Amino acid sequence: MKVDEANITAIACSIFRAEIEVLRCENKITIPVIYLDSMLHMFPDRLHERLDNVIKKELESGKKLILIYGECSPYMDKYNNDANIKRIGGINCVNIFLEDRIYRMLRKEGVFFLIHEWALRWKEIFQNELGLNAENAKSFMSEMHTKLIYLDTGSAAVP
Repeated sequence: MKVDEANITAIACSIFRAEIEVLRCENKITIPVIYLDSMLHMFPDRLHERLDNVIKKELESGKKLILIYGECSPYMDKYNNDANIKRIGGINCVNIFLEDRIYRMLRKEGVFFLIHEWALRWKEIFQNELGLNAENAKSFMSEMHTKLIYLDTGSAAVP
């Protein structure tokens, strides 16, 4: 049975935009995609509110939805109970990009993953939102991480 793609919309975190758009250009993804700003992750209640509003609008128009999100807020699991919504697997965006076994192995090694969008928006994320500066960033990162890996998915130029 062929799925009616005209009735499906994806809602994705903007962290996946470059990768999804490459797949759309290659006609590997042909459904519409609505992107929400990845900075909403810094504010889980805002993410929940914005996601709820978009989901409600799409469901009311008769769409079935694919959520391209990890467990980005404490409210993500509630969408699992709706038969018209499917969320892809993965606890976070890096885990969605990487095979689970590799992700877990690298996390155990203390890797901090840098993704393309984060690299482009580093000041906004690390300085403005997290309040990190040269002094406290070194301490913060060395407490939790042993190395940094830029996750190059091949969909955008390395900044």
